[in-house]
Formats: sequence, structure tokens, C-alpha cells
Amino acid sequence: QALRLIEPTACTPYWDYTIDDDLYGHHWEKSVVWDDSWFGALDTQNRNHELEGRFAGTSYPPRDFNFSEHNAYGILTKRTNVDPNMLTTRAHQFCDLPIDLTLPGCSIVSECLATNDLTSLHHCAEDELHGNIHNVIGGFFGCPVSLGKFGEAHPEYRNLLMNMGEVASTMWSNDPHIEWPTYCANDTQFETCRARCTNITMEVLDEMDSDELYLLMHRHNLAYFGNSSDRSTFDSPMYNSYFDISWTGDGEEGEGEGEYEWTFKPRHDMVLNSTLNDQLMRFSINFGCNPGKYGTMSTGSATNDPVFWPIHPFFDRLWHFIRLDEGFEHFNHTWEDSSNCSGRGWYDELPFTDLFGESENEQEDAVASPEYPRPSVSGAAGYADYTDGEGGRRLGGVTTHTPARGAAREGQGEWYYTNADLYSLFDPRNPKLEYVYDNFEAPHCEADDDSGAAAESEVSEESEESGDDAEVARRRRALRRDRR
Repeated sequence: QALRLIEPTACTPYWDYTIDDDLYGHHWEKSVVWDDSWFGALDTQNRNHELEGRFAGTSYPPRDFNFSEHNAYGILTKRTNVDPNMLTTRAHQFCDLPIDLTLPGCSIVSECLATNDLTSLHHCAEDELHGNIHNVIGGFFGCPVSLGKFGEAHPEYRNLLMNMGEVASTMWSNDPHIEWPTYCANDTQFETCRARCTNITMEVLDEMDSDELYLLMHRHNLAYFGNSSDRSTFDSPMYNSYFDISWTGDGEEGEGEGEYEWTFKPRHDMVLNSTLNDQLMRFSINFGCNPGKYGTMSTGSATNDPVFWPIHPFFDRLWHFIRLDEGFEHFNHTWEDSSNCSGRGWYDELPFTDLFGESENEQEDAVASPEYPRPSVSGAAGYADYTDGEGGRRLGGVTTHTPARGAAREGQGEWYYTNADLYSLFDPRNPKLEYVYDNFEAPHCEADDDSGAAAESEVSEESEESGDDAEVARRRRALRRDRR
């Protein structure tokens, strides 16, 4: 809307980064997106990795210790990002390790277009097309333990270390033995305020034997079996295929007395002896116990980095295409309901209000498009008109213009949407939807009428490749599917 005040014909901006994947491969930092006149450098060079270019000096909101999520300095960022800097940051490195990962490309878009139901589309868009783009752009820096320096000394571990960087925030957040500061004065230096594990130093780790290190990896949630006699209970924030799992019993695997054990497997053709495995355990524990600083995109405050905003309409554009194209007329729009996480249920109220000017037109009919069929929801009744029992009324899953329910919101005169509401309101055929996309074309992607066959072909070709890069691709694809 702000753009259209300047240019009335402006369409919704979006970054189709499959174009940059096609043009630049591993070197997508060369894209015009990162010019100073656009969003500023991807791999910032200043000491604190603050944004450069036209958005230099972009800051977080004022400090607020009463906000639901903040760090020890009161800055509205992830609790585990103990960075005293009030300015937005972007590093594109994993603790001194240069990132050489490619962007999701056309083959991933083809996979998403090959889905035939809403749940599968969500997983493809979230786990593959979106993937780790936040951490890859934001990165981690100022780390007490350097992935880059360890990688220089051990280039054979490059892929494993890159994976550690991708999942660093999970390693740090899930470690129950890290002590996180709750308050630091504004002038307190990071080194003084930062989080760390108590009583864990490299000197202590060097004195530990294999069994002690193995147990410590479990205690810090870095690699462990929920049940050592059940292979399927192995877990790690790192890719499971970076581990070799073996049975130690005398009889058949999984039978009789015995248990499973793991060792690191940094490459598909590498077998580590106990000395090298101990070395990697020591480094992993030390790295996991000493969190660094997060680039803004690597946190829940990613919206403070302006590049956040053109990334996410790319997925909405894909969704619009699926809802408009006749080739998807049999697409299954069933919503997979969830009652164990607030905000994911079909009828859960969300913290959004007045997106369509309801406060100015309180008595109008619901503004959703009546011509597009609304999806059903798994395990729920149909969407006949109903009364919510608290004075509000829904029509076919769309809220009529009545005040939000709940005592906390009583008298505020605002309306809060549900997922059911927004699914209908954001129908691209809704005449009151206030944005459109310029086109749904992707000439840089190979045309293939059968996108499912294209995706299958890609997997087949990938399986025939050899070398570490192919192994990394297989591991990442397996991890994304494991997360589903």
C-alpha cells in the first residue's frame, strides 16, 4: 500500500531466488539484491556485521524487558542471541566458516508443484523451498569457538562443520546445561555477559576418555539414543547421516544382549578411529557450550532485516498459482488441524485484525470470495453457518463483523481472524484482496509438463552422482523429509 502511494500500478514485490540460484549457483552474493542500492551486502565486512548500503543503521525497537521475548540486554531478539548491539546485523557466515550453500532452485519448485494436497505443499514450501534461508543469510558470528579455524585445520570435515553451522541455534537452544544470562547492563561487553556451560572447558574435555565424552554428548543433546537397544531412537540436531550407527551385541542386530553405538561419519567414505572420533566429540561439545551472536535473520526478530519482506511473498505467489491454475482443480485443500499448538488450528484466533478495513465498514458482509470452494479440515465438521455462542457469528468459516471474543479483548472493537478466515480472505479471486502478482512465469526453469516426473528424475540422477557434494545433497533431502 505504501508503494502504491508512489506508484499506483505497483504489484506485490517478491524475491524469486531461484533466478539467482540459476545465475550464480554457490556465489549468489553477487546478485543485484545485495547491491548497496538494494538491500546491502550479504557478507557484510564491518566489525559488528551491521547492515550496509541503503538500510545501514536499521535498528531494533527500543529495549523492553517486559516483552515476551528479549535477550539479557532487553533487546527484542531471540533470548539466546546475547548480542548487545541495537542495530540489525547480517553475517552470512557460520562462526568464521564461509557459507557456500546454494539457494533452493527450480527443482525444488517443481517438487512443490508436484504435491497434490495442502499438507504436502506446506512441508515442501516450509522445509525445502524456505528451508534454512534465514540462518544462511543471517549467520552466526563473534563465536567463542570458531568453526572456520577448525575447518582450516581439518578441511576433510568441511561438510560436517557446515551442517553444525546450519543447526547451531538448535544446538545452543536445546542444551540444558548452558547458563543464559537474564540481565546485563547496556555497557556490559559480550564476553562478560555471554552464555556458556559451567565447568566445561577444552582443558576439562582433554582429560576425558571416550566413554565420558560419549555420555557428555548425550547430556548436552548433541547425539544420543533415547533407548540404546532401539536404533530408531537415535537423535541429533546434526544430520543423522553424519553418524555411523553399529550394533555391539554378539547375536543378530537388535536381538539378545547388546546395544547400538554411534561414531561420527564426516564423509560417506570416511571411517574414524577412536582418537579422531574423540577429537570431534570434544570440538562439538565445546562449540555447543559456547554460543555466539546471531545475525538478525537467524532470530525471531528477522522482520527487522528488510530482506525478510520480499522473501516470503515468493511462497504466497506459489500458493496463488496453485489456487488459480486449472491444472490444480483436484488439489486437496484439506487443512490438517492441530490442537497441541495454539495458532495452528483451523478456528484458532490469530493476532491479526482489520486487514480489510472492517473497522470502517462494520456492517458489510464478509469479504471473502464466494466462488472459490473453501477447504475442509481433517477431523472437523462441515462449514455451515454457525454461532460461536459468545455473540459472534461465522458464515461459512468467515467471521462476520462482530467484536473479538474473550474478556481480555472485550470493548476493544477489533476483529481477530482465524486460519479459516484468512484462507478464504486471501483467495486470489477475492475482489477485495488488495494485492496481486505481476505474473506466474519462470522462464529460467526448465519447462516440464509433468513436474512430478521432473522431481523424480532429479532424485534418480542425484542418486547416481558420486562425491561429497552429492552426499550432502542426499543428506539434506533426507533431513527435510525426516522433519515432516
